[in-house]
Amino acid sequence: MQEQTPALQKKILEEDAAVTAKIKKIEHEWRDNRPKEASNKPDRASPEIKKACDSLRILGTMIEQTIADLKRVCKAKELLGMELGDPNQLDTLAEDQKTLLEVWTGIAGIWQTIDKIDQTPFQLYVHKNVKDALENKMNEMRNFPNRMLRV
Repeated sequence: MQEQTPALQKKILEEDAAVTAKIKKIEHEWRDNRPKEASNKPDRASPEIKKACDSLRILGTMIEQTIADLKRVCKAKELLGMELGDPNQLDTLAEDQKTLLEVWTGIAGIWQTIDKIDQTPFQLYVHKNVKDALENKMNEMRNFPNRMLRV
């Protein structure tokens, strides 16, 4: 076992370098490409919001996989008596991603109602129904958790 330790340590260091590269890629993606805004025009907003939600879901999957890889590498380092990294270094980013996805999902629900109203022929509008639907969505927005309002 002792003669295999250097080879194992080398392999773990290679995996650690690969995980570190993944982390840098994720941090770059988050910093430069996270969805920050969408159009306020009904014909363009919903597709942009859907794209934002999809990209955040993909990023979330990447973060989860990288966290699993990071914990696996840290555990291997611990078993081999190597210097440990921080297995929780992506936790804050994962939380931020989940919160931002929650915000975009909430916005998507609001735009679905607006799209539905927008697609209703004018002859079929019932003022009270439109007003009630919009007031319900306003109340939903007021009841968003504080963490969503900070984003």
